Amino acid sequence: MSYVKFENIHCSTDENINLIGLDLKIEKGSIFGVLSERQEVGTLIAELISGITLPSKGTITINSINTKENYEEIRKFTGVVS
Repeated sequence: MSYVKFENIHCSTDENINLIGLDLKIEKGSIFGVLSERQEVGTLIAELISGITLPSKGTITINSINTKENYEEIRKFTGVVS
């Protein structure tokens, strides 16, 4: 079972960064990285995981908790340092 799961994520930012139909699974205890031509994409994914930014479409779950429905709960055990 995936600890972090992105399903059909759509998200746009003011800086013209668009995620369209992103699917991602991260297993508990794993280390992962994001490679992109634009470093802002990695920041956006970190913000989506931590609940700072919410997707316009799709579902993100962390430890079976939906980030849209329970973003305050997610923020208790995630953090982003930039």
